Amino acid sequence: AYSLCSGSLVLINKLILHSLPFPSLVIALQLVAAIGIIYGLHFCGGWIDIDPIKWKFVSPYLAYTFAFSVGVYCNMKSLSLSNVETVIVFRALAPL
Repeated sequence: AYSLCSGSLVLINKLILHSLPFPSLVIALQLVAAIGIIYGLHFCGGWIDIDPIKWKFVSPYLAYTFAFSVGVYCNMKSLSLSNVETVIVFRALAPL
C-alpha cells in the first residue's frame, strides 16, 4: 500500500510540475491544502481535535522540520529535472 501511494504521488507531482514548473509553489500549495483539510475536519465536523501550538513543543523539532523541508524540495526539484523512474530509484536507495 505504501509503495502504491508513494509511486502514485510521484506520478501526480510529475504531472503537476509539467504544467506548473515551480517546485516551491507546488509544495506550498500542497501544504496549504493539507492544513485546510485538517482545519476543515476540525471546524466543520469536529471529527479531529487540534491541540494549540506551544513553542516548548515546537522548538525541539525545528532542525528536523528544516531537514524534511530541504528533502522535500530536493525531491521535487529532481522530479522536475529528471524522469520518474530515476527519482524512484534514488529514493529507494537513499536509506542505504
